Amino acid sequence: MATGAVVAALLAVSGALGARATHHADGWLASIDLPQRTVPADVWRGPVPTAQQRAKLLVIGDSEAAGLYPYLRQRLGSVDVVKLQQFTKVSSGLSRPDFFDWPHQLAWLLPQVRPDLVVVMLGGNDGQALLDTHGAVVSHLDPADPGHWRDEYGGRVTALLDQLQAGGAFVIWVGIPNSPDPGFNGRIQVQDEAVRAATGGRRGVAFVDVWHRFATRRGTWTARIIDPADGTRKLVRAADGFHLNPAGATILAGDVAAVVIAELRRRGADVPAG
Repeated sequence: MATGAVVAALLAVSGALGARATHHADGWLASIDLPQRTVPADVWRGPVPTAQQRAKLLVIGDSEAAGLYPYLRQRLGSVDVVKLQQFTKVSSGLSRPDFFDWPHQLAWLLPQVRPDLVVVMLGGNDGQALLDTHGAVVSHLDPADPGHWRDEYGGRVTALLDQLQAGGAFVIWVGIPNSPDPGFNGRIQVQDEAVRAATGGRRGVAFVDVWHRFATRRGTWTARIIDPADGTRKLVRAADGFHLNPAGATILAGDVAAVVIAELRRRGADVPAG
């Protein structure tokens, strides 16, 4: 089996079991951490997604999520057992509920949509002090001593996961890419670590590692990676060096779609290969 196929297969398995897969920029799989539990514990006993009764997939987050959505929609266009919707807010995150309060927004959104799967992508705006809903500082972010900030942010991630999963949704948390700016990169790395800790080993949650997917073998920033779809090296970053351009978003959409398809199949859906 070709390397790209192996990566895709392992990513699909990891998504189905709520695990994580880590990639290098050259397309090789760096590591995969499968949870230590038996398959029968994850047997789906709910309705099987069909073309007549499609699973509802909700994409939420910031500008990165908004940028991912059209490419994910395109990637899943031939999958007739899932229906996509999005709810995004530019510059939002979990650090500034005084600006945009995600738990408050989801309190009215989730009962209306009742999603079966939720893709979350946010965090690029969160490398700053954590505030409460009234704008008061809860924790300052010091990359040299981030313990309190990381714990508080991790608690917000956990609370959001609790809210999303209360209705039985499977959550796919999409990480953030790294940055060419050392100062900014140091701050968002703390955020990325907090998300990994909160999502790791949690049932019904898959984490898609964007940081290492769009990095060098050493985990450092790069503007170009090898596209696993065709084996060619491509520019994947937008002009700001942080956001993904269409080529990068297409690659990421493929990673996320693999997890979505694995979960649909776990639920008994007939999703053809390809």
